[in-house]
Amino acid sequence: MVYPEQLHGDWAVFIGYEDHIKASSEELRQVGATILDTISIDTIRTASYHPNGFLVNKLRADETGQLRLHIWPPTGDYNILPHTHPWHMASLVLAGTYIEFLPSVELESSGDYELMVPNYNQHHQQVGIRSTQRMVSFLPGIPHSYDAGQLHYLPAGAFHSTLMPEKEPVITLMRAGSQLFDNPSFVRDMRAPRTTQSLDVDRPNPSDEEAETLWSQLQAILS
Repeated sequence: MVYPEQLHGDWAVFIGYEDHIKASSEELRQVGATILDTISIDTIRTASYHPNGFLVNKLRADETGQLRLHIWPPTGDYNILPHTHPWHMASLVLAGTYIEFLPSVELESSGDYELMVPNYNQHHQQVGIRSTQRMVSFLPGIPHSYDAGQLHYLPAGAFHSTLMPEKEPVITLMRAGSQLFDNPSFVRDMRAPRTTQSLDVDRPNPSDEEAETLWSQLQAILS
C-alpha cells in the first residue's frame, strides 16, 4: 500500500505508518461496534470539549498510544485552521459523515497566520502552548468525506483540518500511535481572539442542556 507524500505535504513523518494502519484497522473494527452500543447520555456528560469543537472521551492512554471516542455536534462551524499531531492517527467513523481537508501549508515571512506549538505531558494532556514566531499561509484543499463504517488515516506531522457537521452529529473512534516527536503544531489566525480551551485543564464538559440536545440528535441517527 502506498501513501504518496505529496498528499500530506513535506511535514509528514512516515516511519512506522503502515504498521500503525494495519494494527489500528484491526482494533478499531473489533471494538467499534461494541463501543457504539454503549454510548449514552453519560458518555456525552463525561466528555470534554476540544478547542476544535468536538467532544472527547479518552478510553485508553499509555506509552503505546491512545484510543479516544470523538463526538462531533452539528454546529456548522467552518473554521478549518490546519493542525498536526505528533503521532500517526487512524479513525473509524461509527455514525454520520466525517469531513476532512488536507491543506497545503507554507512558511512565509509575514502574514495573518501564526504557527503555534503545543506541549503535552506523559498522560497525553496538553499542558502548554507557545508561538514559533513563524508565519504561514495555507490552501485548504478539497474536502474528503468518510461515511459510517469507513476508516481514514493521517501520518504524524501532516496538517489536516476537520469540518464540524452542519445537520447531524458524527461519531468517530480514533486510535493514535506512540508520540514520535515533541513539537506538533497548529495554525492560529492572529486576527481572532485566543481560545480559552487550549489546555486540557481548561476544557469544560458540556452543560446539561447541551448534553440533552446532543443525546437527542445522536438517538435520531443511531436508531
